[in-house]
Formats: sequence, structure tokens, C-alpha cells
Amino acid sequence: MTIVKPLFTRGKKSVFEQISIHSLCYENNDDGLVLNCTIRKKSNEWQTEICISFSELNRLLAFAYEKFGSDAVAENMSWHVIAEGNTLCEVDFKTALGESLTLDNFQFEAPYYQLCA
Repeated sequence: MTIVKPLFTRGKKSVFEQISIHSLCYENNDDGLVLNCTIRKKSNEWQTEICISFSELNRLLAFAYEKFGSDAVAENMSWHVIAEGNTLCEVDFKTALGESLTLDNFQFEAPYYQLCA
């Protein structure tokens, strides 16, 4: 069973000294997606998976296009059919592009959630 644990509540900002996004994944019928990442704040480091919205995905892809180039990111998106009418999209920055997408002082616009098993 997966537990979704809010890490910040509405009204609070989630600013990190650094976030390194290793991969992202989403299903075409979902309303959010999952990031596999490392978060750094005040000499602490967390390896985690967090859920974000598609508007946040657009912001992250803009940074990824700037760093890796839009063609490189698009060419390394993999699509898998997991059921009729349902596909899974993955972008593995670390494996496919050689390094994680690392952002300094990144701020999510909305609260994000950590997935706990």
C-alpha cells in the first residue's frame, strides 16, 4: 500500500537549496506525475519520489530543454503501453542524458507530496 504524505501544507513555500531530478514518470490518464529526485536543504539530503502537477512539469521541461536541448529530451522520452488506452511516459535524465536535471533554489508553486511505502 502506498501512502501519500504531504510534506508542505497550502500557504507554505517549498524552496530547496538544490533539487536533482533523476527521472520522471506519468500515465496518460493521471492528473499528476512522479519525480525520482534528490532534495538538498540546510545540509540535509533526501532521496525521494514526489508527486507534482502538469503545470510544474512544464516548468521543469523548460529547464531541461535549456540544459539538454529540446531534441535530446524529446528523443529520450520512452512510451510504454501498459493497458489498452493507457500509456506510461518516462524520462530518465540520469541514464539517457548522462546526468540529472539539477536546479538551485527551485520553488514548487504548489505543495508537493512524498510517496511512502
